[in-house]
Amino acid sequence: MTPTPVLPQCLDLFGNPLFSVATYTTAPYMGSDHLPLLASFSQVILTPHPGCLPKWHINSSGWSAYHTALASLPDLSALPLEEAAGTLARTLEAAGKTAFRLTTHRSTHRPGKPWWTDERAQAVRDCHRAWNKWCRIPTLQAGTNYHPLDAICARVILQAKRKVWNSHCSSLSFSSSIRRTWDFIHAMEGAKTCSPIPIQDSSGQPLSDPQKAEILADHYC
Repeated sequence: MTPTPVLPQCLDLFGNPLFSVATYTTAPYMGSDHLPLLASFSQVILTPHPGCLPKWHINSSGWSAYHTALASLPDLSALPLEEAAGTLARTLEAAGKTAFRLTTHRSTHRPGKPWWTDERAQAVRDCHRAWNKWCRIPTLQAGTNYHPLDAICARVILQAKRKVWNSHCSSLSFSSSIRRTWDFIHAMEGAKTCSPIPIQDSSGQPLSDPQKAEILADHYC
């Protein structure tokens, strides 16, 4: 029996732009309704894993130097869109380097969490080190060393959360503020709830729409 010929069809590829410069050839028919497709790349440069991406270490004392570095911006009106965007990005990066510094240090500090202490931070660091070592060297001994540290880390964090929660609950009374309790719950979860624009006056009454508009105008002005 003669095999049914495979009719050519259009194939759409979605992915890395590197595929646009590849050379495609079809492999021999193998008795299936799927036709193998081979992609050949002339030169492939592997992108290294960035690890911990650098972050700006911003402090209040560097803003004056940052504004000074941006005092003379280049004229972008006559440049094409892509070139103008690239020039602006390089200008902002250069100004940032003159006033601030880039850091790749991954901090274990959890600001705002009342249960986070140096003891919890050390437990998390030990657990992360054991996990990274197990990923690099997947041996039985590395896995055996990681699991107890992971259990200790979970137990230490759970005990700290219970201790802080019990302490907060024991301080509550009928006159306690609801806002204080919700702030504590958000802090326990690590959620930041910052509202720089007030929606109530000093007596707790909601502001009217004209008052909100004036506050918004003053804030963004």
